[in-house]
Amino acid sequence: MDCQTAINMIDPYLDGELEKEICLEFQKHVDGCPSCRTQFRSSKKSVNLMQLVFSDSAPPADMKHKLMDKLRSG
Repeated sequence: MDCQTAINMIDPYLDGELEKEICLEFQKHVDGCPSCRTQFRSSKKSVNLMQLVFSDSAPPADMKHKLMDKLRSG
């Protein structure tokens, strides 16, 4: 697998969309390629952060009121 192919597979890999055989090939490439490994780790951190930010946890009950008050006050 070349670097461009691996880079293009990062998102599908993180989303669990790749077949097992392709996953293994991807992992083998990333394990042996420092530049793709760096790109993969960066993408994985971004995905983890987005999952944290957009988790199913509900915001505090008074958050809407505080936000609206801030917007009204300028």
